[in-house]
Amino acid sequence: MCNCKTRLEGKTVLVTGGNSGIGFETAKNLAQRGARVIIADVMNAEKSVEEIIRFTGNSKVEYRYLNLANFKSVKAFAEDINITIDHLDILVNNAGCLMDNKVSEDGINMIMQVNYLGPYLLTKLILPKLIPTQSRIVNVSSGMYFCGELDLQDLAGLKPKNFFKSYINSKLCTVLWTKALAKTLPTNVSVFCLHPGMVATNIVGFIKGPIGLGRTGVLIACYLVYSLRIRANDAIRLVRKKRPKSIQTSGQILCVQQFEHYILPQTVVFSSKEPLMLTKDPKTCEFTLRQYLYRQRATLHGLDERVFRELPKIVFCICERLLKLCGCQDSGGLDYRVRNRAFYRMFLSYKLKLGKPPDLTTPEENINGDKPPAFPMIEWRDPVEEDVERNLESVSRYTSSNNIPAVQVYEAFLIDHENLPQEKQKYIKQLRVEINQRREAMSKIDEEEDPTILSVLLFEWLEGLKQPVLDKEDLSNIVCRSTNVGSCIMALQMEDMILVEYLLRFVVRLRPLVAHKKVDILKRLLASLTHQTTNINGKLLPNKCFPRLRDGTGSHIINFMLRMIVVIQQDIAKPSREESDVVIAPRRLKIKAWT
Repeated sequence: MCNCKTRLEGKTVLVTGGNSGIGFETAKNLAQRGARVIIADVMNAEKSVEEIIRFTGNSKVEYRYLNLANFKSVKAFAEDINITIDHLDILVNNAGCLMDNKVSEDGINMIMQVNYLGPYLLTKLILPKLIPTQSRIVNVSSGMYFCGELDLQDLAGLKPKNFFKSYINSKLCTVLWTKALAKTLPTNVSVFCLHPGMVATNIVGFIKGPIGLGRTGVLIACYLVYSLRIRANDAIRLVRKKRPKSIQTSGQILCVQQFEHYILPQTVVFSSKEPLMLTKDPKTCEFTLRQYLYRQRATLHGLDERVFRELPKIVFCICERLLKLCGCQDSGGLDYRVRNRAFYRMFLSYKLKLGKPPDLTTPEENINGDKPPAFPMIEWRDPVEEDVERNLESVSRYTSSNNIPAVQVYEAFLIDHENLPQEKQKYIKQLRVEINQRREAMSKIDEEEDPTILSVLLFEWLEGLKQPVLDKEDLSNIVCRSTNVGSCIMALQMEDMILVEYLLRFVVRLRPLVAHKKVDILKRLLASLTHQTTNINGKLLPNKCFPRLRDGTGSHIINFMLRMIVVIQQDIAKPSREESDVVIAPRRLKIKAWT
């Protein structure tokens, strides 16, 4: 219930769907605070009006007929409002429905018309009464909108789909419409969109048959499928155990089952050819980076969905945990926390991709027939800085009390993960299965203390992808443009470059560590990104059935990475337009890039 005590005398409020449920409680609260309340509903609300007046003592509560499933009714209602009231201060678009797919008299899917198009038309027609005052528009939506898929060619919702998909599509339209209203209306009109959570309302009253809790039971079961990663039948059984009269019709059962078939394959984190319990289709066990990001957007929501739109969350969690173990998670110039603004928007590759169109022509400085450059091709830090880094690394093993030295992470990266002790391999496999099958298992990464286990999870995720992040075409583009960082970035896909740049920034932030060890880490990451083995200190890693990466190609790629690190550090040193996204060091340090 609302705890606000602000008085609303002299204010006029319109609540659609105020006959019962959320709308009824909203109307009762606003009337209790002194507002004139107009309840608009397709069903007679005289009893609701009498109950509100008796409870609040406010006689300025009335009912007017409105059928959002009929545009003629909406126009007649809006005309009546524009004639009979002087001003409208609050509009609550609460009315909605969840029902079997039907077509309205206007030739539109009933769910889409009642939930979106009807409120859209109503709001547009009564705007003259809203704009002159400091009014508020509140649109009731659903947190399931992030699963919707908007088809601009089918706003009427007539293409075949299950009714739950029609419902979440209508809520997605409501959210987008709210954002558009907020941008186009004058500043004195505030527009809000809210998700009330799961409430036992009568929204499924149109569905025939004994429906019990109806929509609420269906939503609870779907939430159990999503959060616990369980089968639809198990979720329905759990809901029925607590609510015996819920989820009784075949349509409701089918809705939960269709949601299971949609959402469970999207929750698989580790791509693998091994059969998984969550999906019977072997095609859903393996995925590429692009497919994983699409699935991730379907399963994450809120800040996570915004921050990890272009970056795999599993990679972020593992790398940030490794940095936290070393005590260097706050270094690197950017604020890498999960916040309202995605940190990858400050990445060099993201800004370059949005700033100019790609130029895929080969740079002039590359001459055919040139021999591969001696590795490494570019110079390193100056001797003074390298000595400081070496000394810090040597003493970090003995002076670090709560943190592990960065050199342990380096050693974990270069371990042959195929020859780990049997108990550790069994634990890693079990952890992978848990992360695939339980949403809360991801928190185990934040509690893991062993850098070897974290590094194995990172490499298994990268090497388990159906296609390498850097395929043969990407390697060819980098080799041809290795001396031109900007050209290389523009030649690769956005999601590939965001992941590569994040890993490079991870290596930069991992300190103290001497230069040649950072190069070894880059080599190991390159092997996983390309699904090819590479020679690191006389040892081929990873020890899998991968083809070997050619030495010349590897030299070009590593030197491109080093050049990009130099550019990244130069970019970090520039003053940022978004000061809130920059972490200012407590004392001024002179950091020199690898040049």
